[in-house]
This record gives sequence, structure tokens and C-alpha cells, in this order.
Amino acid sequence: MNKLKKIFSAYVRGKSTGYEKEIIDLWFKEKGKSSIDPVSDDEANRFSLQAWEEFLLYMKKAEGRRLWNLRISYGLTAAAAVALLLVFLNFPIKRPATNGYPQEQNITAEAAVVRQFVTGGNMKKIRLPDGSVIHMNKETVISLRKGRFNAYTREVWLEEGEAFFEVSKDFSRPFIVHTTDGLNTRVLGTSFNIKAYSQLKEKVVSVKTGRVQVSSETGGRILLDVNNKAVFHTATQQLTAGITDGAGAADWRNGRIVLEHVSMNELAFRLRQYYDVEVVNHIVPEEMEIYTSFYIDTPLEHVVKNIANIFGTSYKIENNTIEFY
Repeated sequence: MNKLKKIFSAYVRGKSTGYEKEIIDLWFKEKGKSSIDPVSDDEANRFSLQAWEEFLLYMKKAEGRRLWNLRISYGLTAAAAVALLLVFLNFPIKRPATNGYPQEQNITAEAAVVRQFVTGGNMKKIRLPDGSVIHMNKETVISLRKGRFNAYTREVWLEEGEAFFEVSKDFSRPFIVHTTDGLNTRVLGTSFNIKAYSQLKEKVVSVKTGRVQVSSETGGRILLDVNNKAVFHTATQQLTAGITDGAGAADWRNGRIVLEHVSMNELAFRLRQYYDVEVVNHIVPEEMEIYTSFYIDTPLEHVVKNIANIFGTSYKIENNTIEFY
């Protein structure tokens, strides 16, 4: 994109080549501009994104032809013409995927973290430059990395924890959430929850609105609609799909914790997270699952009594420890 800025810079200074000037003249003519007004970085960015999408569509229709046999004519839109100029300048081509999502880009090197958001024992809400909103649960860390969130791409890293994403629509820039073990969640504009605590054995992506694509480094890929979820099993690196309550999965924002078929390990984690207690379990099998919910302002005694009734066990609470027996 720097090459495009240089072309505009040369144009407004009257130093364009004849070929470049003809194309940019065509662009200004289509936009209804009669003079060579200087172009701001913001305007150039907006134009380049639109041009690239139009050019990809044109290339898809022209599939089977050799690129160097294409000819610029006034039959093309100005956006496609300038995009074609970028190709001749060796601007990298990103071809559309058949499922409607752009091809994934492999991240070959760790980019430097330029900003990090940490919640600790509190919850937090952040708003990104594109208007997207991220609700962060307790003990959550989200990072923005150098060159990964700008006018051309929207990528964030959920390093640890749980977050609910309300993503602003932008069909030219898919929004991608990465986790540390290679799980990638890609959307164009929707809302979804990702649970990715390192202390839990599974990472779960639950969709509240819209459509979400989830993929793993091991090759698994799932397309999710509303009230669907993807579960990534850390031990086996397998990715599976299932049904969920998309709204319920994100209800922790309102103080309601939904435990949807979770193991004793996750139950103990949630009780520690919200009540600062440890769980000692002498009787409930680890593989046994529980489905329940509680509000975080409910007294601990009531929550534990309900859980004990579900498992059919006794319990006692002493010195910030809950013992099931």
C-alpha cells in the first residue's frame, strides 16, 4: 500500500508517468473530481480497500486468463483499473476463498505486542478503533500486535481468559481472534463468546448472532451459526461442533454464570474465580458433567447446596475450602 501512496504523491506533485496519470485521472473522473486535490492517508486507505475488493471480483470473473493478457480499458471501473496497476507493481494478491471468507494467512513470526488489556479480578469493556466492543471476563488478557489492527486487517490475541466480542461489520476486513494454541476465530460482523482459560481442558467458541468460522492449526475447520459452538480439546487437538445457548454463554457479563455440561474441574475453577474458594472432591467422578447456573451475588452456601443436591453428595465449607464427600 505504500506504493499506492507514492503514486498519489507523485500525481499531486505532477510527476506521475503517463500510464499512472491516466489511471488516476480515471479514478478522479469517476468520483466527480475535476482537479488534482491532494489525497489524505485516510482517503487513500478507504479507496485502496474498495479497489482491492472490486479487483478480486473482477479477477474471479476473469478466471482462466493470464494476468499479463488483461488490458485496461474505460470499460473497467476506475477502482479495478488502479487495483490492476498495483498488481503490475508486485502488490501481493490475496485470492478469495470459496466459502465466502478470504484465505487464512499463516502467521510465521510473533509480532511485537503494542498494547495489552488485563482484567485481573475485575471485568472490563474495551472499544477498538473500528467500533467493535470486547467484554473481558475476570483473569483475561487481550493483546494487539504490531501491524495487525489497522486499515487493512483486524486481528486480536486472546492470550488468556474469556471474552465476548461484538464485531462491527466490515466485509473488506474480517475480524480474527487468535488464541495461544493456534485456534482462530474469523468473522465479518457478529457477536460471539470465546472461553480460553489455560486451566481448563477445552476452549469453546459460542455464537450469539451471525456466523463464525473456527479453525485450528491441526487442520480442523467449522462454520458456526447462531446457538452453535465449537469445542477445541486441548489434549487431543480435536475440534468438534455442538449446540449451545449463545446468549447464555455470554451471560457472565450480567453476573449470571452458566455451567453447560462442565466437568468438576471447571466447576471448581468457577467457584474459585467468583468466590475465592478451593474445592476438595472425594466422591464426584471427574468425567461427570453438570448443567446449572448461578448469579455471582448469590450466597456461596446456596450455590454449593444446589450443586451437592445435583451430585447427591454431602458438603462442608471451612477455611475458604469446599469439600464434597
